[in-house]
Amino acid sequence: MHTMKYKAIIFDLDGVIVNTAHFHYLAWNRLAQLWGGQITEEQNEELKGITRMRSLEIIAAWYHKSLSEQEKIMHARDKNDWYLEYVDMMDESDILPGVKIFLQELKENKVPVALASASKNAERVLKHINLFDFFDVIADGNSVYESKPDPAIFSFAIKQLGLQPADCVVFEDAPAGLEAALAIGCTTIGVGQPDSLIKAHYVIPDFTHFNLNALTTILASIKSV
Repeated sequence: MHTMKYKAIIFDLDGVIVNTAHFHYLAWNRLAQLWGGQITEEQNEELKGITRMRSLEIIAAWYHKSLSEQEKIMHARDKNDWYLEYVDMMDESDILPGVKIFLQELKENKVPVALASASKNAERVLKHINLFDFFDVIADGNSVYESKPDPAIFSFAIKQLGLQPADCVVFEDAPAGLEAALAIGCTTIGVGQPDSLIKAHYVIPDFTHFNLNALTTILASIKSV
């Protein structure tokens, strides 16, 4: 047994650094309202973690809408435009608790930091909340085509860092993201509720009071073969 060492930190974006899930909900709801409906919170759960096109097909089915490919493209574009209207109103107050302080500590200690997010708007979000300069590498939906649980996004980020998966600690809030990071051998720390993040090596509720000392303690507690 030996203590795990890390050379870089990789963050997911949504649910870890910010929470833009509500913006997706508001944008899809605008489409539902055009069709005379309202998406419930329960229905919204069904849309989490799936592609824009698949989400559109599911909503269309709820309202018995038969859409041509052209109509699908149009509605998907509208939805993204609405989503970006909300994103463009973001500022530092949208950063989840403790995240900026931890990023500042990583920068002060010259720890390389990467983002690995399926979002094609990741860079835009980071610029709005003034965190863009904290990241050495940004891997997003424009970098790779495959989405988590495919590990391609993590592989891309790690290659840009010039490191190996075993050198990296990944912070993730979604089971699919954890699965992707674990598949290539990263150390994983779940952010959120332990019962939904059972595959993570360790789980923290959020970044409140989290720092490098806490990370070192956690890594020492994870048994490494």
